[in-house]
Amino acid sequence: MVEKILKNARIPLVVIGCALVFMSVRYLGGNSFQNLTMILGGVAFAAALFFALILSRPSSKRNKGEANSYKYALVWKVLITLGAGLAVLYYHLLGTEAEPQTAGLKILLALWLLFLIFGFFLGLGTELAIKEFGFGANAEPKRVKLASLSWLLAGFSLAIVIAINFIGVQFNTSVDWSYTKVTKPSEGTINAVRTLDGPLNVYVYYPRRSEVLRYVKEYFTSVQQHNKSINIIYTDKDLEPVLAEQLKVRDNGFVVLSKSEDPAKGDAKKINIGLTIASARKNLAKLDESFRSSFIAISQKAKFAYFTVGHGENTWQGERDPLRSINAIYDFLKSQNYRIETLSIQNGSMEKVPDNASLLVTLGPTSPFAPEEVKAIDHFLSSGGKYLVALDVNAPGEAVNVKNLGEDPLLAMLSTKGIDFRSQVLSDEQQFARATGGKNDRWFIFSNVFTSHEAVRNLSRFDTQLALLFYRSGYFDINKNNPDWQVSELIKSMASNYVDTNENFAFDPNETKGTRILGAAIEKKMIPPTGTKDSAPDISNQGRIVALSDASVFADVLLANSRGNQLLAFELFNWISGTPELSGALESEEDVKIILKQNEQLAFYYGTLFIPPLLVFSIGVIVLNMRRNRHKRRIR
Repeated sequence: MVEKILKNARIPLVVIGCALVFMSVRYLGGNSFQNLTMILGGVAFAAALFFALILSRPSSKRNKGEANSYKYALVWKVLITLGAGLAVLYYHLLGTEAEPQTAGLKILLALWLLFLIFGFFLGLGTELAIKEFGFGANAEPKRVKLASLSWLLAGFSLAIVIAINFIGVQFNTSVDWSYTKVTKPSEGTINAVRTLDGPLNVYVYYPRRSEVLRYVKEYFTSVQQHNKSINIIYTDKDLEPVLAEQLKVRDNGFVVLSKSEDPAKGDAKKINIGLTIASARKNLAKLDESFRSSFIAISQKAKFAYFTVGHGENTWQGERDPLRSINAIYDFLKSQNYRIETLSIQNGSMEKVPDNASLLVTLGPTSPFAPEEVKAIDHFLSSGGKYLVALDVNAPGEAVNVKNLGEDPLLAMLSTKGIDFRSQVLSDEQQFARATGGKNDRWFIFSNVFTSHEAVRNLSRFDTQLALLFYRSGYFDINKNNPDWQVSELIKSMASNYVDTNENFAFDPNETKGTRILGAAIEKKMIPPTGTKDSAPDISNQGRIVALSDASVFADVLLANSRGNQLLAFELFNWISGTPELSGALESEEDVKIILKQNEQLAFYYGTLFIPPLLVFSIGVIVLNMRRNRHKRRIR
């Protein structure tokens, strides 16, 4: 009877002791019952240890093998008791602090956690083994020991994962090798720098011993190698306060670009990088992009880009569907030194395109243009204007469809230039971007089929690495026999694409697969100037059109997820404005953000915390069962 009580009571006593100690340190701080609860917890631990000690000694009812098995049970109880005692000491020394501040307290925190983890896993393995082969004359203490050590290994794995998470959260230290990537300007920046035709001063404001300076210095040293007109001046705000006041620099950590010999005169562009690695991390990742934008803004003449509105076009204004929002294009053009304006019937679109317009843009109209508006656009093109137009089969994500777009005078005008838009959706059963998991993903087609035209020169260079994303794209038919305009193909669809005429997401017998044109460039044929045969026409007076069969290529959601779409925007806007020399491969060192909702963050955290030890535990259980089965077969 006594033997049975000892065996059945020892484990519940440990659980009760843990619960009482936990209550005393977490919920009864300063309470009159805290000491009493802690004493009761200590008594429970002491009784459990005493019972285990008695069971670990041979007697008339316990042979030596069974007693040895209970010795291992005594070990895990000692570990749990030590962990609980250290936890009491830790919380007593911690006092009212929210977290440990000294190295001693942090070590104490780690110790009591480790003792509890090791004790728990060792106890679980030991008790399961004792229950299986730890009793009576056939008790096998060696098997109990082996099982205990297997479970202890799982405890070690969990402890390692917890330690890694703790170090990452508490100390937040990392070795960031990616900084070396910002020391070289991208091809697009190099091409822009080479266009500089006058001196440019770059003032770098950093103290000599700044940990950020070496990254900034390496980058601008590389920039200077491509144009000796760039003068890099390293200075300190505190050492030259007058110069800093003239450039309106109030602190170190800035880079200032100025074309004027007198810093107090002329425009200057400032780039805020940051004074420490912690504050400069994100800005260093975007240094090339920031410098290129500032360089273009200060070295190039400001240009005006007019976006047509009033026909349901994609816009950056107000709340929009992600496939209809173009905030990224707006920001990109601003960085290219464009001033953005809108053009509508209310401000004269039926009369003419403004004289100061360097570029006219129409993205995704959903209702027809007025004949007078199209006439004004045609006159703008005949006078050397530049026009980028992207059409849509309909407005994705919205309830409004294109209204009689087939009768739109804009499409009729484009037809006279050599392109006919077909408002039928291109789909693919195999090669498509998987976004939602539904059938409509088949309309998320992609393409890396580019021609050798100058407008997509860099895309064709990287066609094995980059692809363009389209959603509900139509296509063009081209007529190259136009006496006044030269039509060139830019982008083609994949050969596996088909026209989904009934929009049922399936390839039907009456539908056809094949390559179709998704983008085209149209140029006004120019008569070379009289005189030398080799004289080239002035492209500044050459009308140019870039036409795309899908406006979604410039939507925020696709630009954010496709480097190909980003490079397409960079290439097309530079070509159509007559500055293809500013194009080039772009570098982006900014990390892609992984945004998780709160429940997803918890799942990710606990997944990394528990999956590795559970995996080790599962392997241990499998091995243990295999050995147990072999033992049973041996007995039989």
